[in-house]
Amino acid sequence: MAEGVENALCIVCFLSPGYQESVNCKKELTYAEQLRIPILPCIMVPNWKPTQWLGLCVSDLLYLRFGDLTEADLESKCSDLIAKIKQIVGDEKLALIQDSSNIKLEECENQTREQESGDDIIDAMANIDFSAKIPPPKRQGPEILQPSEIAVKKYVCEGDSAIRLLNGPNNKVECNQDCFTSNGAFINYFFIPKIMFQNTSKEPATVIYLTGEYQDRDGVWQEVEQVLVGPPTANGNYTWLPDTVINLDSSRVVTYAVRIDIRVEGNTGIDNQRRARAHRKLPQPLKIRLTVQDTEGKQSNLIVEQVNSPLRLPTREALLKQWSHIGEVIGFVYVDDCEEDSRYFTLVYLDSKFRLCLAIGDCLSLIQTPVSWDRKQIKSLQKEAKILGQTEITLKEMDQYGGIHKALFDSDTFTLYAVNIELTSKTSKTEEPILIPLNKVR
Repeated sequence: MAEGVENALCIVCFLSPGYQESVNCKKELTYAEQLRIPILPCIMVPNWKPTQWLGLCVSDLLYLRFGDLTEADLESKCSDLIAKIKQIVGDEKLALIQDSSNIKLEECENQTREQESGDDIIDAMANIDFSAKIPPPKRQGPEILQPSEIAVKKYVCEGDSAIRLLNGPNNKVECNQDCFTSNGAFINYFFIPKIMFQNTSKEPATVIYLTGEYQDRDGVWQEVEQVLVGPPTANGNYTWLPDTVINLDSSRVVTYAVRIDIRVEGNTGIDNQRRARAHRKLPQPLKIRLTVQDTEGKQSNLIVEQVNSPLRLPTREALLKQWSHIGEVIGFVYVDDCEEDSRYFTLVYLDSKFRLCLAIGDCLSLIQTPVSWDRKQIKSLQKEAKILGQTEITLKEMDQYGGIHKALFDSDTFTLYAVNIELTSKTSKTEEPILIPLNKVR
């Protein structure tokens, strides 16, 4: 406010009761009077006149009553105001002001022309093919291998005991793991919903022991921690009996659910999906062998296979299906953590408003989108790169989500042509530049 008063040759104020009551307006005009800057009051309210106008004596100045203005005399009133300004300020000073205004106007026009010219260059470069500048992706370390469709093999019971074990036709083995690791290990649980125990003899028989083994990656049979049996259930809420002794009448068949506990060295799965499966340290398919021993010391055994379902990992196709706001996928860069069976990714896409977006995440249900650029923002970024003389700018807004993301610019025109994405996990690393289709961004 003070600077405006100090630079003024004349102050024109349009008076109303509200203006008169304003403390700031009074300070402004009092300051103008102290600097002996002429004040031109224009009355805006009909039949109203300020009382001892803001404490200033203005009897020697012309009151221009714009409050009584009609459309017919608008031009006349404006001419009176201009004439009064010229009278107070003087033609010579007005000429200097006009020259200064013309110079500033010309400077603004030049800046506008330069900006429009720069924008024209940027718009033209949006259609240039920069694909030759894109190197191939770099990958280090392993990736998660999704199991192909494995047919579960059916086995027949073997052995000399009259008690036979039978597996149902659609008896998928269910899995779970401890939520936490204890002393560097945890229990991997396997549930067979229904196993039939058949007494093929004409005499009663008893299962004295029910034991279990599993085949490791070297093909060696290893003992399990324990085997439990209980009544089958449809909801998975099993009740386990205190022992595995089973009494069978002659020619009788009974059905039990069976639980097999396997101790695994390592870390348990990080979420429900990764715990509801055989741990990666166990082979696939996992072979479990159940053995019964009867009162005569005879044995029979049955092998049951367990196969993991594929992990629901983020992919380009899955993300496009999951999120309706994704219009077109431009690039999908990921790195796998083979210790946790996790996948971290950055998705580059155009949204429904044709903005260029960078999203990052490690699952399908939740992604973060720190970068969402329209054409204006991209032009601003390109101008920043040109001013700094940099062909790479790190996207700091992506830092907190992991990885290194850099905007890449052409060294001659500073056109944004790609985003370089570098992602690292405990086991692997991926670096890949994604070509940006500027002509599609709005």
